[in-house]
Parts: sequence; structure tokens; C-alpha cells
Amino acid sequence: MGMLKDLAKKRAKPVATPAPTRAAPSIETNVVSELVAERQRSSQFEKELAKRDALIEESRATLEKLTLAQTQTVRERDEIAKAKREDQIVNAIKFAAVRHGAVDPEDIVTLTSKRFAMLGDGKIVADDEAKSDPDAFVKAYLGAKPHLAGPRVAQ
Repeated sequence: MGMLKDLAKKRAKPVATPAPTRAAPSIETNVVSELVAERQRSSQFEKELAKRDALIEESRATLEKLTLAQTQTVRERDEIAKAKREDQIVNAIKFAAVRHGAVDPEDIVTLTSKRFAMLGDGKIVADDEAKSDPDAFVKAYLGAKPHLAGPRVAQ
């Protein structure tokens, strides 16, 4: 029997065990891997969009703050300019009242200051027909209301 086994071994064709080979990826595997890659790209894109949106919102908030600050600054500047114009008008009236001998220059300011305006070139004029300057207006005003003027000293 030993011989039979030897003979069977010689006659038997060797069975080759297949070498492990890498099989070509199937279409399903390709689709799945592409889908996974697309989801990763989509996730990255959404993260970038979220960052961009946060930056836009931050910029918008900063712009609003700056706009409010600018509006406040312009308002303050206009108020200061208005107060300066009013002070210049009051000073011009006081100067004219003192020059023409008013008993109380503050009374003249109180009674006449609303009748004056400052032109764009800085000139102060009264709202009378002649658009007179404060000196001429106060002189005429005191002439019309002598009780506001002090006693005249002969020169």
C-alpha cells in the first residue's frame, strides 16, 4: 500500500493554492469612498462658512458701533458749533451795548439775541430789513428805548 500512495502522489496533479491577490475594487466600493470624501469636503465647507458668517456678523456689529459713534460725534460737533455761534452773537451784542451805554448789557442780550443770526462767512446780522450789524442795531434799539440806556455824558 505504500507504493500505491506513492503512485497516487505522483499521478495527482498538484493543486495550486491561489496566491492572495488584490481584487479590483467594485463599483460599490468606489461610490462609497467618493461619498465619504464628499461628506468630508461638505463638512469642511460648512465649517468655513460658519467661520465666514461669524466674521461677517462681527464686522456688522463693529460697523454699527462705529456708525453710532460717528453719529454721536457729529451731533456733538454740531451742538458745539451752534453754542459757539450763539456765544459769538451774545458777545457782539454785549460789546455793542456797552459801547452805546446800556445800563445792563445782559438785558439788551436777552431782549435782542433772538433777532440775530450768523451768516456762513461768520458775519453777524440782525433780522431787520437792513440786515444791520449788532453795533448799528443796538444803537437804534437804545435810541428807541432810552430807558435801557444810561445817562449820556456831554462830550
